[in-house]
Amino acid sequence: THAEMEAKLVQPSIVILEPNGVNAYAEYCKKHNIQLFKIFVSTPTDVCIQRLKERSLHDINSGKPVMKVLDAHTSRVKSIYGEETGWQAKHLWHVIADGQDVKKSLEMVEQGIKLFNERTK
Repeated sequence: THAEMEAKLVQPSIVILEPNGVNAYAEYCKKHNIQLFKIFVSTPTDVCIQRLKERSLHDINSGKPVMKVLDAHTSRVKSIYGEETGWQAKHLWHVIADGQDVKKSLEMVEQGIKLFNERTK
């Protein structure tokens, strides 16, 4: 909602979204003259699946109902191999960060912000 956006967009802000939510924020930012810097965190599919397996096992071992965990796991696998495969190409990102290397990602974001600031002066 616009109220949520207004609460989150106190400059500077970091809002974590799935790419499907970026357009709504982009429109709001444009309308309110707020600069938007978009970062995509790219993680290989096999890493996403491994993390999901670990999370699912943790949930089962923590006593969550097995069928509920399996339903969530199945839904997530469908998303990883379905809609998420197109997320990187869905927008023009200022930075595409490495989802496995935090140091490298932070360096990329820092460099991207410098370039962004130079262009928007």
